[in-house]
Amino acid sequence: MAEGAHPPTAPGAPRVSFVVPTHRRPDRLREAVASVLAQTAPPHEVIVVTDVPDDATGRVVDDLDDPRVSVLTRTGPAGASASRNVGARAATGSHLAFLDDDDSLAPDYLERALGALAVPGTVAVATPVVDVWPHDRREVRRWSGPLDVRTTVEAGSFITGSNLVISADVFWSIGGFDESMRFQNDADLAVRLLSSAGRVARLADPLVFVGQHGDGRLTDPTAARADSMERFYDKHVHLMSWRTRRRYRYRIRRARLDAAATWPGRARQLVAMAGLVDLSHVRRAAAKAARTWATR
Repeated sequence: MAEGAHPPTAPGAPRVSFVVPTHRRPDRLREAVASVLAQTAPPHEVIVVTDVPDDATGRVVDDLDDPRVSVLTRTGPAGASASRNVGARAATGSHLAFLDDDDSLAPDYLERALGALAVPGTVAVATPVVDVWPHDRREVRRWSGPLDVRTTVEAGSFITGSNLVISADVFWSIGGFDESMRFQNDADLAVRLLSSAGRVARLADPLVFVGQHGDGRLTDPTAARADSMERFYDKHVHLMSWRTRRRYRYRIRRARLDAAATWPGRARQLVAMAGLVDLSHVRRAAAKAARTWATR
């Protein structure tokens, strides 16, 4: 094989298109895409989707000098969900994989995922992740419970924006990512995927590295968090136990408390929270709100 050439795709193997949403983080993007190109099983293509015109992002793609890598600039609603859908529409592979621009992959991630996809009836594969914090502190996120709809709604999603390989046909049959949701869009996709026909496999080893840092992820905390949580609640409340419904309503109120721009707005949320949990939780939330405002 010539130096710099990538290994050929095995005949009959799924052709996997990677979609990488980005927002003005060329250095992190370079590392993310490089980890895709370094896979022991070669990707079919890598589609970078930026939500703003950005020469630096274009230079990263040019510098990588690989014909499999392209960049799209999109307009429309903010958020990674829209970027992922735009990239998925442009993809020509039989399967889709998603990777946020501040995350990276172990070299055998795709090879292991393709092995799981070879099992008849498997339509998607998800993988445990490693949270990588400043100073290289690492923490593995595993999932001990069953990979099913009820557990996902009750306990949270095993699937993230960076650890899923899925049949393109299945992805679009369940509607892709919900572009109205800036947050919890991965959990929403997971619920719809697990509700569909087909097996979702789960690898045992953590093969995805999720960057945890202070320079802003694609989903920074804003008032949109509460809106997305409410959207998730409205869509899937019929799957929740009464305890989960109560807890979720509290979390929505807490998110609106954190996002409130005025003290009257915060007071309304505190009053609403009082009817959902033990008052000690509300007192702690009020104390935190007071400390936050004291520093503004």
